[in-house]
Amino acid sequence: MKKINTETIISNPFKKLDLQRAVELAVNRLKAKQKILEVEQDNSESFVLSDCIFVKHHDRMVKIVIEDILYIEAERNYSCIHSKGKDYLLATTLKKIDLKLPSTYFMRVHRSFIVNISQIDEVGSTHIVIAKKVIPISKHLRKDLMKRFQTI
Repeated sequence: MKKINTETIISNPFKKLDLQRAVELAVNRLKAKQKILEVEQDNSESFVLSDCIFVKHHDRMVKIVIEDILYIEAERNYSCIHSKGKDYLLATTLKKIDLKLPSTYFMRVHRSFIVNISQIDEVGSTHIVIAKKVIPISKHLRKDLMKRFQTI
């Protein structure tokens, strides 16, 4: 192991005023960066739309109202959003969509389906019905789905 010569470290003196200015400059730069990040965070939160989503469809971004989405079906590495008016085929997996959707409206009920809970018409023992479409429910997700309903 090599010994450090303390004389060479101490032999390079510094001016106290220079050190103080360097520290103040560094602190001011950190404060300025922090203020910029806070402003960016505030701006990004204030412009988020919570009642709709935008999806890329035929080289355009199309707005879909969350209430109009019935269910989303996986088709290998694609996903199809079925809404009241139209179907949208997306080049993304169901897992990625599930992470981005608000959990207050949507729930994954099967490995191939995410449903809009407010659009469910019937609940069976192994399936649900949305707009006359029978959608299977996996056994381990059925309990979580039933917790989301008010039953009498």
